[in-house]
Amino acid sequence: MKTRYLIAVGAVLLAVVGATVAQQQTQPKPVPGSPDAAPPTAIRPERTLLPSPATDPLVVVGPAPRTLSAETKPESMTIEQLIDAVDGFREQKAELEKKERAYLKVLHRKAEKQKERIDGLGGDVPHLPPTLNPVPIAPSSSY
Repeated sequence: MKTRYLIAVGAVLLAVVGATVAQQQTQPKPVPGSPDAAPPTAIRPERTLLPSPATDPLVVVGPAPRTLSAETKPESMTIEQLIDAVDGFREQKAELEKKERAYLKVLHRKAEKQKERIDGLGGDVPHLPPTLNPVPIAPSSSY
């Protein structure tokens, strides 16, 4: 009797979830570079986890990177849309590479400053003893 009740409750729950998902409206995302794409907006972040490469830059945020999903198959796009999409992907890739180089430059600069600071401490810095190699122990036959 309990199993029938659990099966009925599970079926009703599944139907409710299915109906909720089916009622959600999905809007097609515009292809980057197309006239319908939202223009990038500039915002000044209050606090970020990663430091910016410059002192106080404006961060340009464009539309979210678009991924090809089941609803936007490349086969259903026109040649012009495909060209625009590829151009958008290349622009995003170039922006990411530029940002990576800037972050690496700042990282190297800060690491060099930290190294100079540590080296500038001077004095007798005790060195750690070299690590010892473990000696293998032969298995004994007296078990």
